[in-house]
Amino acid sequence: TNPTIEFGPDGEVANDIAAEEARACAEIEAAFAQHGDRIAAIILEPLQGEGGDNHFRPEFFAALRDYADSREALLIYDEVQTGFWGSGKPWLWQHHGVAPDIVAFGKKTQVCGIYCSERIDEVADNVFQMSGRINSTFGGNLMDMVRCHRFLDIIEAEGLGENAAVRGAELLVALRALARETGSFSNVRGVGSLIAFTLPSPGKRDAMMASLAEQKVLALKSGPASVRFRLPLVISADEIAELLSRVRAAL
Repeated sequence: TNPTIEFGPDGEVANDIAAEEARACAEIEAAFAQHGDRIAAIILEPLQGEGGDNHFRPEFFAALRDYADSREALLIYDEVQTGFWGSGKPWLWQHHGVAPDIVAFGKKTQVCGIYCSERIDEVADNVFQMSGRINSTFGGNLMDMVRCHRFLDIIEAEGLGENAAVRGAELLVALRALARETGSFSNVRGVGSLIAFTLPSPGKRDAMMASLAEQKVLALKSGPASVRFRLPLVISADEIAELLSRVRAAL
């Protein structure tokens, strides 16, 4: 069970998410009962990207945190796609406040890695104590780290996280209004620069992708019938308005 939120026309929760979460938690409990100490970690994307731009409630993350703590497992978030201010905050998990034990990052950082809580020290010979336990052909390169540090300076100096949050909120409001007006798509969802909506069928989604390409809009497929945008952190209000105009034309 994947307890993801379905969003209504005004952004409200439209499905029985509590029941979905209860089913997922029952399955997690069954897995722990069956496998016990063989389960080392619970790992998920705080917003599922390739799987459909799926969102979860804070209550579900809190339940996962409780399972990790009570069963001596680590809670790991994959923020390779969502991290580095894509959501408007440095890390998407900061929106719901349920802290993980390990976060994996990459892509926009231009260097890949993990950061960890103090729980990693429960393992005496962890990767921060024993060199060479984890390595990467393209990670840890000095030039990559210098470039990433410069990115951090620019994002802070130019307020790009705040810009992503504001511009993304503008696009969400506009897309929800367009969905209500046309009835062509639904389940408009997003946070910061991570925006998606769902078409009635995979075929209609593919047709929408083709129309967006004709309008010179770079979009991505997500899940069985969704379209997603990954807005640049520097996007302007004028560019949001232009994007909306082209989405309307693509319909």
